[in-house]
Amino acid sequence: MSPSLWPIAIIALAAALLPEPALSEPPVPIAALRWKMRPLLVFATAGDPRLSDQRGILAAERGAVAERDLKIIEIVDTEVHGTADTAATLRDRYEVAADSFMVVLIGKDGGEKLRSAQPITAERLFATIDAMPMRQSETGR
Repeated sequence: MSPSLWPIAIIALAAALLPEPALSEPPVPIAALRWKMRPLLVFATAGDPRLSDQRGILAAERGAVAERDLKIIEIVDTEVHGTADTAATLRDRYEVAADSFMVVLIGKDGGEKLRSAQPITAERLFATIDAMPMRQSETGR
């Protein structure tokens, strides 16, 4: 790992070690998030370093992620965290092969807004969201 990625790796490790809230809500299908949250789907295989990189980027920006109503949904192999949808359903719906890495941003309106086969930087993610008319009305711009 390059020295420049050490801070991201440390943040990702720290985030992975934090306990989940005891009273967390049961996962709901992505369709139930419409008009409430912006799903960010992270598709990966176990051990893919891009998954760790994306986790680190998002963990470092928790406040900005929450402020933008992002719901992080991970699809790692056949396991899904963050939604009641199955991995097969999500891979089919968003046309992501089982052995590939892909990040897909879904807007509150349910439409796909951004797709990348590489981890998305916080700057690119937030710029995309902040340019959306709904986000601009949320912030009063």
